[in-house]
Amino acid sequence: MIARLRGKPVASTPEGLLIDVGGVGYLVAATPSAVRKADGAEEVTVETYLHVREDAMQLYGFAERAERELFIQLLSVNGVGPKVALAIVSGSPAEELRRAIVREDAVQLLDLPLHRSDQGHIGASKRIVGTDVGVRGGDVCRCGDRGCGRQGERQAG
Repeated sequence: MIARLRGKPVASTPEGLLIDVGGVGYLVAATPSAVRKADGAEEVTVETYLHVREDAMQLYGFAERAERELFIQLLSVNGVGPKVALAIVSGSPAEELRRAIVREDAVQLLDLPLHRSDQGHIGASKRIVGTDVGVRGGDVCRCGDRGCGRQGERQAG
């Protein structure tokens, strides 16, 4: 697996971010935060995931490890492929998305650039992502939301 690339960002195209690493150009389908990180930089490091299919190999790029880890977790949800997972991860910072999935935050999740049929996968994502967020269903935040997930604002429920 190609887990990380470090090189010179050459171009940003609709197909992805082109990174020159030792004279080899890698085309990476990247999150907006990875593209911003590369914009104007002499050198950029992106975390990557290599998706291998029978007919193609595609690199996906992320500004930070947390984005890549969430992407990989989303791939384990039945029916979520790399394009949908990339769209989800591209919507907000990884930790915010984890909390939104666990809390089933409809406002934030509906703002994601997903096709209506893809939004059904969010519920399945909750089982996979929820254990990494540190949100326990019985916790009640000062805001009164059970399982809110805000750090340091918990009260006895």
